[in-house]
Amino acid sequence: MAKVMRAINLPSLLMVWLTAFLFLKYVIQFVPGIFSAELLATLHHSASEFGFLGAAYFYAYLLLQVPAGILVDKYPVSRIATCSLIICLLGLILFFTAHTFLLLVIARVMMGTGAAFASVSYMRAAAIHFDAASFARLSGFFGSACMGGAGTTLLLFGWFHQALGAETTSTIVIGLVVAVVLIGFYFVKAEPQIPRVADDAPKEESSEPLHKRLLQIITDRNNILLTIYNGAAFAPLVIFGNLWGTHYLMNIQGLTEGQAGVTLSFLFYGFVTGGIVLGRFAKTSVVQRQMMLGGTLFAMTVFAFIVYMPAGIFNQWALVGLLFIMGFGLSALLMSYALAKTLNPPAMVATVIAIVNMGDPIFGSLTDPLIGFIIDHYKIGNHFTQTAYHMSFLVFMVYWAIACACAGMIRLSDDPDVSSDELEAQAV
Repeated sequence: MAKVMRAINLPSLLMVWLTAFLFLKYVIQFVPGIFSAELLATLHHSASEFGFLGAAYFYAYLLLQVPAGILVDKYPVSRIATCSLIICLLGLILFFTAHTFLLLVIARVMMGTGAAFASVSYMRAAAIHFDAASFARLSGFFGSACMGGAGTTLLLFGWFHQALGAETTSTIVIGLVVAVVLIGFYFVKAEPQIPRVADDAPKEESSEPLHKRLLQIITDRNNILLTIYNGAAFAPLVIFGNLWGTHYLMNIQGLTEGQAGVTLSFLFYGFVTGGIVLGRFAKTSVVQRQMMLGGTLFAMTVFAFIVYMPAGIFNQWALVGLLFIMGFGLSALLMSYALAKTLNPPAMVATVIAIVNMGDPIFGSLTDPLIGFIIDHYKIGNHFTQTAYHMSFLVFMVYWAIACACAGMIRLSDDPDVSSDELEAQAV
């Protein structure tokens, strides 16, 4: 009986562990933002160079998305995820001990390398160990874990940094990653015992060469639109939340560093809440697409209201509420993963998710330096002007407009104007 119960619980336990990996992915991505003031002061680099440091993470993340998807489709998820966490751990240690800009960049590349496997590992495990109905709910929890990690980093680790200092904070972060790595070794041994729900290798696909299947996925019209949508909708969230949002709230809205961290964390808690709530209602592809379009448009409107209204018109708690509902709206972008799974072959789930996920690092790697360049151009001396933020944040508005356009152009089998040839192509 104990063995039966253990076997039943293993899929859920595996997903809990992979959720922890997703959580840590965003802790690892966002922790440098907490040390931003110190890094800028001690290393004497410009905003543009600091933007490049943030982009270094995305460069590695981007280059490894397709290889990550292929590897996770081929090998046990737990083995790949554990190795990836170890790379993240080594990158963290180097980052917290580095004394030169070059070593910081190398550390960020290592972090991006390990983190590249987090999302695809989670989605692959969800696809092969759970049914289709459960996958939609797990997609919502996926976003909750990601943004929960981001929000906790800004709120909890930001408080640790202020109260306990940089050294203690870095030790806590490293200890957390070490604990998750150690748990991973258990799942490396246990995962072969977990039964698979999904048909992992349909016969009609097994005879087709991998490069042909990969080419079909990459060139598929819907996948291209989903990739662009994902990057254009998501990049402003993580870039505003990771670095420039804190600077904006401090320099323009007049908040202290601690207040800015708390306020900005609610952007991600809104995303967490939206991911759980919206996932319960998005039961068809048409509804998922409508949520993607409506949620992104809503978030774009709220962001414009926050940034382009006169400075000081909102107090801290008004900003908390606005950022929360903005994050709630943006959580609709998680529906892009459910659509990607529905519209593609089941044996290539991780690869498809990886390709769609490439939108985030593509836009992120370009945007971090771009925002820094625009801010440097419009600031006066060392003073960050409101005009600098207004001009730089126009980039986010353009991105969200692109995302809305892409969401509207996705073609589904439920659309009345889809031709029979298109329906047949989607079925294949």
